[in-house]
Amino acid sequence: MKRSFITKVMNRMFAAERLLLYRQGAYVSQPSPVTVTRATAENIGDVLAFDTPDKLALYRQFLAEGETGYLGYLDGKCVHRSWVKRLPGKVQLHWALPLILQKGEAYIHYCETAPTARGKNIFAHVLVLIREDYTQFSNVFICVNATNHASIRSIEKAGFVLVRTYRILALVNRLLYKQVR
Repeated sequence: MKRSFITKVMNRMFAAERLLLYRQGAYVSQPSPVTVTRATAENIGDVLAFDTPDKLALYRQFLAEGETGYLGYLDGKCVHRSWVKRLPGKVQLHWALPLILQKGEAYIHYCETAPTARGKNIFAHVLVLIREDYTQFSNVFICVNATNHASIRSIEKAGFVLVRTYRILALVNRLLYKQVR
């Protein structure tokens, strides 16, 4: 726990990262053995099968704010979560980089697959299901760190296309440099 706190403080003091922003593209079916359901107040505790208890309050807050959660199950055990913010307003691609969602835009975030369930095409499958639920939206975005190669593969397999690359340099909670391509 002490190391986690120190890591969080260090990450807020300095950041030199490259972020990739994707938007929905062509539809691509992605089969997976996972069963996906919407998060509710009754089932949100299922994420504790792989997630930490301190996140539960955050997920309950997401539900209260009208966000849609997607939970993936294998053999009756929750192994994946993804969240979608669809109301206009600010979302954080990174603590130093906000994105303003317009009406008709959605942002996928807080995605994770349990380590024991990785390699089963779960993330790509969930992303396709989210896209199907948001076909009426002009843009559905997802952002990923350029070093997260597994997530990038899943995002691209699900038919998302790269629309923007951000290079950020931040020091002591202040954005010093941002390059957009």
